[in-house]
Amino acid sequence: MSRLQDIVRCFACNVGLKNRGPDDPPWIKHAQSFPQCQYVRHVKSEEFTNLVQMMTDQSDEEVSHHVLGCEY
Repeated sequence: MSRLQDIVRCFACNVGLKNRGPDDPPWIKHAQSFPQCQYVRHVKSEEFTNLVQMMTDQSDEEVSHHVLGCEY
């Protein structure tokens, strides 16, 4: 039995995010993986990207709670 990988690729920067869980917020995952993406910075704001980067040492659940509680 083989399983296809769950891969999502950004059209703007071509970064691929794989093995995301169903509750993983894609914007946060993308900002963690490739904060230089201009699309993330444009759509979500540079402040959002910087906040996610500052919080990368915390658990994903803590980051989601803090960032999703903001008005981004």
